[in-house]
Formats: sequence, C-alpha cells, structure tokens
Amino acid sequence: MPTSDLHTPPPILVVLLDGLGDRPWPELDGLTPLAAAHTPNLDAVAAAGTTGILHPLGAGRAPATEFAHFVLFGYPAERFPGRAVFEAAGAGVEVVPGQVCLHAILVTVRRNPDATLTIVDRYPAGGIERAAELYGALTDFEHEGIRISVRHTRGEQAIVLLEGAASADVTDTDPHNNGWLAGSVQPLRDARDLDAAARTARALDAFLHHAYARLRVAAGGGTEDDASDSTGDTSPFLLLKWIARKSSLTPFAEQTGM
Repeated sequence: MPTSDLHTPPPILVVLLDGLGDRPWPELDGLTPLAAAHTPNLDAVAAAGTTGILHPLGAGRAPATEFAHFVLFGYPAERFPGRAVFEAAGAGVEVVPGQVCLHAILVTVRRNPDATLTIVDRYPAGGIERAAELYGALTDFEHEGIRISVRHTRGEQAIVLLEGAASADVTDTDPHNNGWLAGSVQPLRDARDLDAAARTARALDAFLHHAYARLRVAAGGGTEDDASDSTGDTSPFLLLKWIARKSSLTPFAEQTGM
C-alpha cells in the first residue's frame, strides 16, 4: 500500500432499514413482518458481521429517527442541530451558520367554526404536481424583525428560512395524522431565550396565517380578504416541523476515522 493511503479512512457502507421492526400481527401468528419474512440475504450479512443492540441515548429512551442516526454516526447528542438542517443540505438549500430553518409540507385542511384547521389529507388537493405552483404563491414575509422565506425542494416539501434574531426553541405544528388539528407554533417552556422564542413563535404563526390566505387564493378559493370567512372550506396549508439551527460539525471522516 502506498504511504499516502495509510491515512485514508477506510470506506464503509451503511444500510439502515428504518422502521423495519414493526409490530406483531395476528395474520402472521403473532410475529412481526421481519420475523415472519424469509430473509436469506439479511441472514448472510448478519452472519458475516457483528450484531447487537444499540441504545443511542441510553436504555428506555426512544429518540426520533434523525436523532438516533446522528448519534449512530458517531456524533455527541448535544451537538444535534435539528433535522431541518440536514433536509436543507440534502435538497441543496443553503443555510448559513447560525441560521434557523424548518421543514414544511403542504397538506389539505378544513376550516372549523372556531377558526381551527383540521387536516383532511397530508397532501395538497389536486395532487403533488400542484405543489410548485402553490409554493410559488408564498411571498417573503416579515414580522417583528424576523424575515421568513420558503424554498420548495421536492413534492409537497419545502424549507422555511428565518433571518433575524430567531430562536430554534419553538414547537412543531404537525400532529402526523389526518383528522387532527394543525397545531400553532408555541415557545418551548425551557427555551434558552424565552423572549426570542415567543417572538419567533408569533412570527411563524403570523406567517402561517399569511400562507393560509395566499394558498387559498392560489387554489381558487376566493380572495385573501374573505379567507377568514371560509368555514367548512378546504384549502392547502403548511405544516412546520424539525426546526434547526445551523452549526459547525466535524466532518464525518474526522469524527469517526471512517
């Protein structure tokens, strides 16, 4: 081996069968789909390597997928910046160090008499092919010194970029189920800067009201002026989640030697 290759990290292949565990099913005699499946190739891979159980954050804690992967890849849990940073990187959306961003999806909602919004479909009415048109209707927005812009990435998904003194200590609005209410943005009780978190929550909530009116018009549902009087109507809407703040991370090869 040439001397120059001695310090080259060895290549690795990571295969993550995310969500494969599933649950026991009566139709499978109480087995999980994986336990019931014929898996000669997976069995061969397991037999050729080393297997075990990893608790990424310690026994008894069930982290979100992206958090578990971050730790699995050799990074300390306290350095986790938030999933939206990785979503933006994967989509080629530039996020500058220190900037706050979120992941957004287009859904279809129904307005209730009390002005809350019930999710009726986790895709925009008319199909994902309308997503680019709908996202194109969302103009940049500013509230209390926080500037908000949207970058459509693919399908129903987008990255929401915040500029100004924004906090990453606010809640998601996505309840993950049809038939549930779309959430409002709230500051976290243990926010590092409660004033900044409250200001960010207000700005994002104001942006969502702005987006609701613009998306309703883009979908052919009237004018922005009558958007508040649309009880029973369905409309496209944005759900926000995975808020993150861009930080500097050690490159994978330096962090792990692989």
